[in-house]
Amino acid sequence: MATSFAKVQAERISHLYHRLRNAWPIWFYVLNARPRRLWRQERVQLDAVQQTIAETLARDGIAIIPLKDIMKSDAFFAGMRAYVEKRLADPAVIAEGARRKTLLAERSQEGKKSGGKYLKDFWVSLFPADEQGKVLYEKDNPFLKFLMTRRVLDVAATYFGFLPKLNSFMLQQTLLVPPGAPAYLSQRWHRDPEDKKMLKVFIYMTDVNDVGAGPFTYVKGSQLGGRWRHVFPQRPPAGSYPPEGEVEKIVPKSDIQVCLAPAGTVIFCDTSGLHRGGYSTTTQRVLLLPAFSSRASKNPINFHRPDQSVIAGMNPVAQYALLP
Repeated sequence: MATSFAKVQAERISHLYHRLRNAWPIWFYVLNARPRRLWRQERVQLDAVQQTIAETLARDGIAIIPLKDIMKSDAFFAGMRAYVEKRLADPAVIAEGARRKTLLAERSQEGKKSGGKYLKDFWVSLFPADEQGKVLYEKDNPFLKFLMTRRVLDVAATYFGFLPKLNSFMLQQTLLVPPGAPAYLSQRWHRDPEDKKMLKVFIYMTDVNDVGAGPFTYVKGSQLGGRWRHVFPQRPPAGSYPPEGEVEKIVPKSDIQVCLAPAGTVIFCDTSGLHRGGYSTTTQRVLLLPAFSSRASKNPINFHRPDQSVIAGMNPVAQYALLP
């Protein structure tokens, strides 16, 4: 009895702590005071392309643009494509893909028979990582170079209202789900839990032209300040996973954006909003999935930072994004 009481009290204290920490005045004005001040000092003026992205993000929580339009060059995508092709040909990646396909098929059958849960093994990580799965720093990684440009960082900082931190950095190949397998984890509607406001900068590295390719899908207006923010909200420190079919009962089809687009498309998106993707049945999708958050986020990063000597040579906004 005493143990149960103590557990309830601990849960109440945790709930109160996270509720206070995520209250807008504390989160924005207190916890993010320093990055707000640093961003004001930058005195940045966005160009027309960046401004359109920032305004669309503020309105809908999502903005889509060809990579060549934001970077004003095809060179970035060419370098990224060469990197992906090299990683897909790596024997270790091929072996891991085969292993995961086998596990996915086995767990699918077990789930059908016993109602068991699936693990998040419907994708293969393409970035080199250590034994704990933490992404290794690569000097010439074209994706990190892209993310650390002012073209991207200034849009991110404008959306947050302060300098953001790079919180995660992933490049994934989505595997085909077995026939009849139910959607699970990120394939279902959900809100990410890492922060009150987030920004992921997805890049389609393969064509996602139909639903069989597992397109990213988003409820426009479900971001902080949006018209659908109240629908199945985050429960800090947790996110939210609505029951199957419930989102569609509330949100009209006109506000559900299915992101069908060719390779080389960038999707800026606040994933504290409702989203899903990766239920691939016909095409193995390759996708960049980095996330920016505020310094208030307690979510541990999933990558090794560059040496401080390397970071020191970057622009000041990139330095802030990568430093502890």
